[in-house]
Amino acid sequence: MTSNHCAVPVIVLEEEKKSSLFSNKIKTSYKLNAAGLTKILGQKDFIDKKVAVISIAGAFRKGKSFLLNFFVNYLEFLSNGGRGEWLNEETPLDKFHWRGGSKRDTNGIYLWSRPYLLEDKDGEEIVVLLMDTQGTFDHKTTINDCATIFALSTLISSVQIFNVSQQIQEDDFNNLRLFTEVAQMAQDENQKKTTAFQKLRFLIRDWPNSDEYGYGFEGGAEYLEKLLAIKPKQKKELQKLRTSLKNSFERIDAFLMPHPGLRVASNNSDKVLGKVEVDFKEYLEQFVTSHFKENFVEPKTMHGETLTCRGLMNLFGAYMKIFNSDKLPKVKTILEATAEVMLSVAETKAKQEYDTQMKEKMSNTINLTKIDVLNGFHSASVDAARKVFASRPRLSGDFSVATIQQKLQTYFEERLVEHKRVVEQNLKVAEENERIEAEKARLAEEERIAKKKIKDEEDRLARLKAEQEEALRKEREENERKRRAEEERLRQQQLEQQRENERLRQERERIEVELRRAQQAAEAAERQREMASRAFFTSPAFYPSPSQSYSNYNSPSNVRSETYTSSRGNVFTRYRDMDTGRFTKNPYG
Repeated sequence: MTSNHCAVPVIVLEEEKKSSLFSNKIKTSYKLNAAGLTKILGQKDFIDKKVAVISIAGAFRKGKSFLLNFFVNYLEFLSNGGRGEWLNEETPLDKFHWRGGSKRDTNGIYLWSRPYLLEDKDGEEIVVLLMDTQGTFDHKTTINDCATIFALSTLISSVQIFNVSQQIQEDDFNNLRLFTEVAQMAQDENQKKTTAFQKLRFLIRDWPNSDEYGYGFEGGAEYLEKLLAIKPKQKKELQKLRTSLKNSFERIDAFLMPHPGLRVASNNSDKVLGKVEVDFKEYLEQFVTSHFKENFVEPKTMHGETLTCRGLMNLFGAYMKIFNSDKLPKVKTILEATAEVMLSVAETKAKQEYDTQMKEKMSNTINLTKIDVLNGFHSASVDAARKVFASRPRLSGDFSVATIQQKLQTYFEERLVEHKRVVEQNLKVAEENERIEAEKARLAEEERIAKKKIKDEEDRLARLKAEQEEALRKEREENERKRRAEEERLRQQQLEQQRENERLRQERERIEVELRRAQQAAEAAERQREMASRAFFTSPAFYPSPSQSYSNYNSPSNVRSETYTSSRGNVFTRYRDMDTGRFTKNPYG
């Protein structure tokens, strides 16, 4: 989406009328829109990134702003991941203001307010800017103003598209003479022998001779080769200009563009592409995309040094100081302004090198606490930074080197003070950490001792518990032994009782047997006595004579003693009446 973006004037051409008694003069001056420039380039995410500037310059009303709209559309297309179409009949042309006709539209130098991020061949992000310039050689702009605007855009850009109509004129080459002189002086003084400018691309619009030189880069290369060829009959001035042009830019090429069609040539109130010739659409797409081959872009360099957005801002400021006058600055003045910017770039790089070296060294030494080590890091980083500064291109106007070196020295010293504060803080932190660690160690020791006491007490209690358990176990075993002994005693007692009971039982049985036997014997004796008695009483002898007495019948001689032994061994005597067979009292008292 580009609705919130627009073309921002960064260098504005202002006109001031000066009237006098004899004449009315119009004085032009150039004003740098520092706030607008800073808003674009000074963004935190962009200011220290490398930058590429694609600029279009050339004669007025030849479609430079019209063409830049396609660059915006294509960059938006890339920013959205290359989804959809970026070139069709509905392609909007409302970014850079344009209109058909003969009236001048752009006034000064404009930048598109949105920087785009692409990558270089090494994968590093590059900020891409689009620049539009005021048309040259119209009836309102002086030759000096035209040359100034063209010079500024060429000095600032990494790709200068020189927009011409139908063919390249010798005057177009002459417009580049200033740059060849700057480049020549720079090469004479620069030990690196690098070209002063990067890419110059001639865009020949509405090319009429496609049968001789075909559209595109191939036909353009043949056409440009013919124009830049040095011929024996040429004036030496023209030969020198052509040689200088080739040596001033890293690359010069040309692109032959067909006519878009009559509809686009007139005013387009809808601000969309609409219907155009097929050839124009094909070669327009080829031309725009060629600046971002494989989505890569080359950053802005000056005499071999790569510029960042910060350096580009300095470049704008330096050039505005020397171009804001009624006359074109001298070549030496331009070179001096360039040298000032290159010194600024070298200063920034030296500072960055110092900071990078210090950051790397200090990151490898965590929480540095020794000032002498820091001083060693500082000295090594300062040496590395000075080497970077010394490797800058040497140009005329390098007279402020001593000032920059002093500024660098001040910067290094200030950064050292900051690093020392960090080290001192690290030292305080280290001391505090040591105190904390010592306190932790003390607390840990106290905790260890407390734990040991607790463990010893736990061991003592465990031993006491074990002893108590052992005593209880022994007590239980003793009680169990006593219980078993008591049970055994009771069992033995029971067995003894059982044996005694058995003996008594047997004794009873024996007595009973003896009693039965005695009873049986008594019964038998009783029967015998009865039988004898019956026999006696029936015999004649039973009846006594009258002289016989009956006193003998109770005589003790009829009683017999019987001795018995009890089960307990007691001996006793019993008396039995033999007449009756029964036990009787002791007849002897």
